[in-house]
Amino acid sequence: MARDIGLAVAADVAELGVVIDALNHFSGVLGTGEGADFAGHWLGRLYGNRRFLLSHIIDVLKDRGAGQAARNSYGAQVLMLHRQPGRYFIRVNFWPAANDPVLLASGANHYAYHEPHDHNFDFVTLGYHGPGYRSRWFTYDNGSVAGYAGEDVALHPVEEGGLSAGRLLHYRRSIDVHEQLPPDAMSVSINVVAEDESTPWRDQYFFDLGAERIAALPTITQGEIALRMAAILGEDGRDLAQDFARHHPSHRMRWQAWRALGAQAGAEERVGLFERAGGDPSPLVRGAAGAMLRCMEGITKA
Repeated sequence: MARDIGLAVAADVAELGVVIDALNHFSGVLGTGEGADFAGHWLGRLYGNRRFLLSHIIDVLKDRGAGQAARNSYGAQVLMLHRQPGRYFIRVNFWPAANDPVLLASGANHYAYHEPHDHNFDFVTLGYHGPGYRSRWFTYDNGSVAGYAGEDVALHPVEEGGLSAGRLLHYRRSIDVHEQLPPDAMSVSINVVAEDESTPWRDQYFFDLGAERIAALPTITQGEIALRMAAILGEDGRDLAQDFARHHPSHRMRWQAWRALGAQAGAEERVGLFERAGGDPSPLVRGAAGAMLRCMEGITKA
């Protein structure tokens, strides 16, 4: 499960600016055990400050959320407190209960409830307010995974528990998996999330616990979407997709290039494209191409 750092001590108080300054001057890497312990210490001190979040929310509301619009890509569930580009960011997450009107209006999947997943970054999370969301925790061996939807994955159950007030957990990138369940009442967590330039290119997975397989890959970069659009819009775009499919250094981008080409091809040509993709050195591209061919074969037989 996520590594348990301990409980925050409410008497040990720090202001948000002091926490940010400490994280900015940390000489190590926040996406390590040492870095997580350091971030956890300062998040614990922020837990002792029971006034700062209300004050910050009031300022955001008075500003009509202008600052959030500029730096928050997570949507209404998240309040961004600070971002140090290329190193880390601090965010607040709101977790509505199952009977909360907000959840009833937007749906549980908006909060990733009942959607087992890992993360493509390390982060430390603090239960700041409320009983906290519940979790079923698992681990898996990312090194043995190619990374395509439908691939079998051995998930190892570890524990069930919750992010209670004051609890500090370190979620380890591409190791820890959890299925989140709604809390009994509205709850708030605060995260310190480690990031670098490679973060968008690391894969994150949603899992099907019953079948023990990868259900979906939610991570996608703007470049991957733009490539699909380029292949739709014209021959030059398809030429670029051909080049990317063979030579791009990212295995994920190579697969997206094959998919973009396949979407514009007829049935027979599409089979040939995915057969060629099956010769890629990447287990991801080979596995995804094989899964696509099997799916196409099943449709043809049906």
